[in-house]
Amino acid sequence: MNAEMQAISIQNMLASINTSVAKTENRISTGYKVSKASDAPADYVISQMMNKTINGLQTAKSNVGNASNLVSVAEGGLTGIKSLLSEMRSTALKAADSTKSGAERSALTQTINEQMKEVDAMVKQTTWGGKMLLNGSGLFNFQTGPNPGDVTSIKIDQSFYARRSGLA
Repeated sequence: MNAEMQAISIQNMLASINTSVAKTENRISTGYKVSKASDAPADYVISQMMNKTINGLQTAKSNVGNASNLVSVAEGGLTGIKSLLSEMRSTALKAADSTKSGAERSALTQTINEQMKEVDAMVKQTTWGGKMLLNGSGLFNFQTGPNPGDVTSIKIDQSFYARRSGLA
């Protein structure tokens, strides 16, 4: 009888050890101290909230990268327009020279008109996600934080078309 009691006691200890080993294996395999609510309910709730925040921050980081890329694309378009404007200024200065004949001035005016068309083409070609960036109607919202209200807006509300910019 004593032997039976000892065997039952040993069996109970073995079951307890197996349960403890299974919990430890679960924690090691998931990498979490608390992997289910029964481990520590309050800690589990906090852990879940932190995981949601971490996921939100990871998404926000990606969105910030997208916003940065949008600004880079717009900046590239504006750099191209700036280069064209510099060429147009140079052409206008040539046309202002009183030694130019009427035909030469007419040719230079035609060159400026072509450059204005290039500016407009650049405005149309500078896009992000199918939306034109430099036509004056650009409003882009990016989720830049883990919470729903954490939004950053980029607004490009000036049109860079040559005629609308006062170049014509």
